[in-house]
Amino acid sequence: MEYLVLDTDVASHLQRGSLPQELQAHLQGKTPCVTFVTVGEFFKGAFRRGWGERRIEGLETWLRNVVILPYTGEVSRTWGRVHPVDALDFQGDVLAQDFGDAPW
Repeated sequence: MEYLVLDTDVASHLQRGSLPQELQAHLQGKTPCVTFVTVGEFFKGAFRRGWGERRIEGLETWLRNVVILPYTGEVSRTWGRVHPVDALDFQGDVLAQDFGDAPW
């Protein structure tokens, strides 16, 4: 099984059904994963925008269908190491990190 860790922008587009075709093709045959950071950002945005209970439940349902990576000290160190890559997210282009056959 191949895992693909999605950044928040990619996950948001996937959740809304607006992921560009070229990125949809990249997801074929892979298991999408998100981090605790993305989950937190999703809920932060939902609460700030005043989402109702039904829409929040839809988000929670979607989150049950992706792998949410557990938080550990190593995860936070890795995030800190790769986070500067996000600066390459120019003009709305989205990034995803492919970790292949990660053991999680």
